[in-house]
Amino acid sequence: MGTTVVLALIRGRSALVAHLGDSRAYLLHSDELRQLTRDHSIVQILLDHGEITADEVADHPGRGQITMFIGMESDPLPDVCIVDLHDADRLLLCTDGLTNLLPEPAIGDVLAREHRAGEACRQLVDAANAAGGADNVTVMIIDLTEKADVSLRPSQLILEECCP
Repeated sequence: MGTTVVLALIRGRSALVAHLGDSRAYLLHSDELRQLTRDHSIVQILLDHGEITADEVADHPGRGQITMFIGMESDPLPDVCIVDLHDADRLLLCTDGLTNLLPEPAIGDVLAREHRAGEACRQLVDAANAAGGADNVTVMIIDLTEKADVSLRPSQLILEECCP
């Protein structure tokens, strides 16, 4: 057994983002969504080497097979990046239960349109469940505010997990 992880450590106006597996981090900056992590998976390797196209990922038999995770026999080193943060930026941390069912433009639309983090989490989870919800869907949104480095009030930092 193993599990994936994605995390963000925020200090001042920088975020250190680390991950193992296919849980992802995204940054919404000026209504543009950018994926910060790269999946540790068989299909990502095949994509990187031009063996399959992005359209073939959803139906590929290697989908869901991860190459690095917590609990594997060796001690994997997570991929790490540092991201500069600006006022009104949003970080999204999520499991593949969201990203396997919702395309990035739909995720970006919700994040840009719904300014209440808790409501945006609920909309994303509901949309993933409506699209099939075969896997757990975990979503966390971290909003950067003008008044503080990071707002961690419960109304702005919400973790939703649903299993059908």
